[in-house]
Amino acid sequence: MMDITEYIRDYDCEPEDQYDDALIFALKKWISDMIYSIPENGVNAVAVCFQMGMDENDRWGADASFAYNTEEYLAAHKVENSEAKWNHCAWKEDYFANADDSEAVSGCVKMWLNFKGFDTDDEEFDEEEAVYCFFGCAVNAVRQLKKDGIFNERFGKDIPVLMLWGLEYPEENALFTAAANDISLLDRDFFDMCGCSFPKL
Repeated sequence: MMDITEYIRDYDCEPEDQYDDALIFALKKWISDMIYSIPENGVNAVAVCFQMGMDENDRWGADASFAYNTEEYLAAHKVENSEAKWNHCAWKEDYFANADDSEAVSGCVKMWLNFKGFDTDDEEFDEEEAVYCFFGCAVNAVRQLKKDGIFNERFGKDIPVLMLWGLEYPEENALFTAAANDISLLDRDFFDMCGCSFPKL
């Protein structure tokens, strides 16, 4: 299993420029709006997802979405696989909202991609670099929200915020998620699912 301890220790999510600052601001507002719009209590985890793909008009581009699960749903749909707790595809809402639902957020993401030089129509578009940069901003936004106490205020406790890049890059998902959260909110099952050992932080 891969040890990502040093990667987490060295992880830098500080904004590089005003475009990152603007995206962080937009993501903070969006994530905050999402958690306050969840109709259930007992939420045990949420996720910020980012992937590349085709939209409803067959245009290639970036897609950001939000998901959540509840203790009640997890208990009612528990399966033998202990990783079910962390598999957002089996959550109460695996696609609760999309960044495109908010013109301000979708516009900010598109402007950020443009100003950072990430042209999704370019044959040389580097998806991995774009994803690392996006999640740097998303991790920063979540850290700020946790510092502000938003999650404790809404849910009565801190909860893990998963950072998910599609479904095919689990080691990066472990890194981004560990960087965004207090490590005690995660467990060995999460890191096992991502092919990583539990970080020694």
